[in-house]
Amino acid sequence: MNWNKKILNALCPLFILPVLAISLFLVSCEPSLTLPQEPQDPTLQYEVHIPTMSLDSVFVRVKIDNWPKGDSIRLLAPPIYADNPPLVQTGQNFCHAQVLDSLNNPIPFHSDSFVVGEIKSLVIHAPYTKKAIVEYYVKFNYKADDAYYYMPVPFIGEHTGYLQGSYLFMIPYFFSGTAHIWRDPIPLTVSYALGNEVKIFGDSPNKAEFATTYQLMFSTSALLKQSVVSTQLLFEGTAANQKYRCVNIDVNKTFSQPLLNTVENSFKTLLDDLIPKFGTLSGPPVTIITGINNKIGLEGMYAFNCKDFHENDPNGTTAICLAHEVVHAWVGIRVGDYQDPWWKEGTTSYLGLLLPKKNGLSTLPTVTNTLLDSLAGTGNASTYALSDPVIRSILFSGKDIGHLVYGKGAQVSMLLDRKIRESTKGAVTLISILSEFLKEFDGKSFYRNEYVTYLNTKGLCDVSDIFSTYVDRPGPIPASVLRDNFNALLSSGAFGDTLQ
Repeated sequence: MNWNKKILNALCPLFILPVLAISLFLVSCEPSLTLPQEPQDPTLQYEVHIPTMSLDSVFVRVKIDNWPKGDSIRLLAPPIYADNPPLVQTGQNFCHAQVLDSLNNPIPFHSDSFVVGEIKSLVIHAPYTKKAIVEYYVKFNYKADDAYYYMPVPFIGEHTGYLQGSYLFMIPYFFSGTAHIWRDPIPLTVSYALGNEVKIFGDSPNKAEFATTYQLMFSTSALLKQSVVSTQLLFEGTAANQKYRCVNIDVNKTFSQPLLNTVENSFKTLLDDLIPKFGTLSGPPVTIITGINNKIGLEGMYAFNCKDFHENDPNGTTAICLAHEVVHAWVGIRVGDYQDPWWKEGTTSYLGLLLPKKNGLSTLPTVTNTLLDSLAGTGNASTYALSDPVIRSILFSGKDIGHLVYGKGAQVSMLLDRKIRESTKGAVTLISILSEFLKEFDGKSFYRNEYVTYLNTKGLCDVSDIFSTYVDRPGPIPASVLRDNFNALLSSGAFGDTLQ
């Protein structure tokens, strides 16, 4: 008996192996189990057709795929408020809309309106369908008159034009609350079909990519008729492996070559400093658009507006404008906030002062006057805390909220920079932390605790008191606190020089 057991034990593997092989074969012949798939994110592909430089020539087709199952299709129609609202709205510049299914059959839809920020927004509602096509025309005026200099307004003229995403694109409306409408990730692409005489400078004509609708709202481009390209394309080149160019969209304005050389040198200097820290801007060459106003700049995803260049600029205000707007490509557009509406403009205002001064492109009094401004004459400094959510929708309402957000926001950034530098004995700065933070959150948005944790961890200090005292409470920062922090940064060489 024992001997038989030994024989069986020796033979068992010989029997088991064929059985296992047959079992595996039979299993492979069974129908495979289909695991439930995660729902796919919706995608939107925009096609913009501009056959001629004509007011009513712009036609947009949006291809929608993977719309969330069971949800009716809801789209906001342009013009759309997105932190920097359109200041001119004489009616919808959007018309002749239709919604089609995947077989090009018309889908009935209705519309209603509600206020988002400062704009009474039109919302298109259509029944659920996984795939849909929305088509519409966009009407633009000829160049806006000087009464609207404060915010660039899109136009198409005989030889030049200017496009802005918030006036051009419908966007999906999934969430309430402006931060989530703009900031939540959703894949978007835009392609342009241009007539032979129409040239675009800003967005790539071929499938520009956007990670959020906020980025799409800040797509910005200049249009030039082929016949004026040689005169209105002011300069182009490369700095730190980043291509750039400058376009003038006012054929009646000219700039001397020495002035253009100065502007280009300033921009190259800023890019040489920024690109190694923040990374190359993907897509087409980053484009400066000038000739649209004489007062301000306006940020953009691949292009931005800069106020007109001037021969007499002793304070370096052009360099400050260039720095502020190009930094926005990272701070605010590619990376956004959910809870701190001051972060975008406050951080960029500080860097827009620090970088030109550090690189010898602006003067110390200009930086000093801004960072030591008491804001005593700004009533809203005592009314609103920087983190007050309402700021997002009234930032450019004419109530001097901008002075609070840009000014006090820059001062808060200065306080953060000083504390981080001192805790790390100068080894770490606000810019060096932002360098890592922006790369980690590229194409995404963040909550307050994520930013504060990042600053605390990388800066080897606790900055929570700065937020609780100066971000979450109304009132100006005391002059003594501002002066102490400014002098400490100045003495450390943060601005490129030290106290005498």
